[in-house]
Amino acid sequence: GCNFFWLRKFDFYLSPDFKWPSKASKILLTSVKEAGFNENTVEDIVQDSVVMEIGCGGYFGLAPFAFSSGAKAYYGVDPSLDLDFINANELTTEFLTTALQTTFQNSAGYKQIAAGAPQLTGSKTVDEFFKICSFLKLGIDQVQLEEQVDVCFSISCLEHIHNFNRAAAVISNLSHFNTTHFHIVNFSNHISKQQPFQDLYESPYKTFANKWNNNINGLRVSDMLNCFRKENLDLHSITLDQNIDILPASIDDYWLSRYNKEELAIRVAILTNL
Repeated sequence: GCNFFWLRKFDFYLSPDFKWPSKASKILLTSVKEAGFNENTVEDIVQDSVVMEIGCGGYFGLAPFAFSSGAKAYYGVDPSLDLDFINANELTTEFLTTALQTTFQNSAGYKQIAAGAPQLTGSKTVDEFFKICSFLKLGIDQVQLEEQVDVCFSISCLEHIHNFNRAAAVISNLSHFNTTHFHIVNFSNHISKQQPFQDLYESPYKTFANKWNNNINGLRVSDMLNCFRKENLDLHSITLDQNIDILPASIDDYWLSRYNKEELAIRVAILTNL
């Protein structure tokens, strides 16, 4: 929340993002494996493709992964993007070089080093990165591109989009018939990892939203899938984390009249057409 760039820079040096520059790619690749896909699946899809990430965060998101995997273009979309940071040459080179190295090492492409693939280091590589990667400080409902995307990712983002019908329509317009979608969605309260549904299900959604500053949109798996299908995006869900035993003892009728307990117990799921 600092207005002065040097203070934001200092905050960033102390942040988890700086200490774990390949976080987004690690989450993506781990989720791919947990969903039962081959570990090379998304890298193969990204190669030579136009990639869009919804909710890339304040910095680079999956851009290092897309670049390392040979994407033709990458668009990172997030209203919280820190464009001052992204455009700061010295800081960007330092962080991005590390991010590219660690991302490459976590990817299947790392095996190519022995075969003579170039190391991802230095300002020249950073220059190449920005020829491929673009960043839009916008909500997804405001995005317009001159081309449709081949791959669309999001990591713990869709649950924060309140104008979801509009967002689904924009995502559909930016997709073509063969666009691959892979969205990791966290349906928890975003308050407690130990009690992921505390305060959420004991009362109607609006009560929770008013108390916690509208931190999530309250949609469940079926809601999101229905919104996408109305926009001709036929996605399905793959549950990664579900536990009925951690549901609150008392669940408000607002939830029980709309969803069964099995759906309410889903904490993390992937929405995809893979």
